[in-house]
Amino acid sequence: MILTVLAIQAVIFAVVLGALNVALYKTGIDQTANFMRSFAFREAELEERKAPAPMERKNEFRVPKNLDRPKKEKGFSIRKNIQNIIGPPDVKRLSRSVFSVRVDAEKELFKVLSFFPLRYTEEELSLLVSAVVNLQDTNTPKYIVDSIGSFLYIKDSRGDSVLITFADYTKEIQVAIRLAVISAGIYLLALLISMVVAWFVAENSVKPVRKAFETQKQFVADAGHELKTPLAVIGANVDALAGEITGNKWIGYIKTEISRMDSLVSDLLFLAKNDSGRSPMVFAPFDLSRTVEATVLPFESIVFEQGKKLELEIGSQIKYVGDQRKIAQVVAILVDNAIKNTWKGGLVKISLSTVSSRRFSGLRLFERPVLEVYNQGEGLDKDEMQKVFQRFYRADSSRDRETGGSGLGLSIAQAIVRDHNGDITVKGQKGSWISFTAEFGKAGKM
Repeated sequence: MILTVLAIQAVIFAVVLGALNVALYKTGIDQTANFMRSFAFREAELEERKAPAPMERKNEFRVPKNLDRPKKEKGFSIRKNIQNIIGPPDVKRLSRSVFSVRVDAEKELFKVLSFFPLRYTEEELSLLVSAVVNLQDTNTPKYIVDSIGSFLYIKDSRGDSVLITFADYTKEIQVAIRLAVISAGIYLLALLISMVVAWFVAENSVKPVRKAFETQKQFVADAGHELKTPLAVIGANVDALAGEITGNKWIGYIKTEISRMDSLVSDLLFLAKNDSGRSPMVFAPFDLSRTVEATVLPFESIVFEQGKKLELEIGSQIKYVGDQRKIAQVVAILVDNAIKNTWKGGLVKISLSTVSSRRFSGLRLFERPVLEVYNQGEGLDKDEMQKVFQRFYRADSSRDRETGGSGLGLSIAQAIVRDHNGDITVKGQKGSWISFTAEFGKAGKM
């Protein structure tokens, strides 16, 4: 829950801060572009009227043909160049703004047109003009990054001259990068604070629930232990009474209910110990094929008496390392459940095979045993399949007394399979069939 909330919060913060940075940067670009277009339009208008444009500088410079670019210093450092961009702007750069240059038709001479005091050297201006003069005309500001700084430019060819409008955008880029860095810092700080606060609140909120859950598990375990003794005493007394009074049906009913109660208490104790991690598994190598066959064998007479069919497809000599007694319990639970829910004349099919696992055991691929128990019967719908492993859940509670089920068998089977690093799934078709598949994982060393 905490991770989900933090993930959503992180995405929202990232979108908001990112959108804010992009919006501010785009607004700055648009404002500069509008100013550049206005400046270029005024110069063009003055040229059409043959009136001289007011300029602070009207010196003509020669466009260099093969001007050597400044060479990169040896030991070029990305960090140093980033610092030059995002570092504090100098006073000289703050004085730069929008200006235009008019280049003659031969692209040899150019003249600077500006309303602002410019402190560029002739070499700097020559670098800018030579980099742009041969590019295509554009009314949309384009970037040019040079050793002088970062510039936006608009180029417009008019008759026998070319008008190029420049805007020094280095300062704006510095501000944008600083804002992005500050936003990232605020973003990380906000996430950290949110994580600490969420963890503190969640921890304090979950404490009562955790305590109640632990108390419940302890209560179930203690109650189970306390019930074991009186059940054993009652059973012994009933056996003694049955010896005194033979053929009494009421005594038979009492013995049946004692047996059901004893089985229920044992199941509750197992689940309680499993929840608290106090149900130890004894892992040892054994022949899984023989274990499955030996567990299914006692059910053959029951299937025959009830007029049902039993089919076995068990792979030979499938070895496994696990708790043999617990796995036999899983087989018994699934087979017993299948027989009880198969209609007369229906088929119960038990199959055991292996599938290749992606986990490696030494230099060979580990084979995962797969037990599938299929039966023809009423089956379950999708909603019932999602609940079938819940404790005390029975799809048809009216059959409780008939089948003797308590709704804990499948929960126990699932717990045992998961203790063996596996999983158990169910599939089927309502009114036709149902199948439980238990895939066991690598629970020990061979």
